[in-house]
Amino acid sequence: YYDANRGALKYAYYDGFGWQITDVDYDKNSNLGKYCSLAFAGDDRPHISYADESGKRVKYAHISGGSWETS
Repeated sequence: YYDANRGALKYAYYDGFGWQITDVDYDKNSNLGKYCSLAFAGDDRPHISYADESGKRVKYAHISGGSWETS
């Protein structure tokens, strides 16, 4: 989801005990995460596309090796 207070993209999931929230992409000088779209591929891992309004482009994030990778 888009965190408007920080201009960041976050991912929330329920682990069976409570909600866990992680930063996916954040840059204090950018506005990242608006217009995000979430999908789960065959590997059951989250894949997210979202806007980088400062750079005027679409970005992509996915879990790789236990951490978020963005491009």
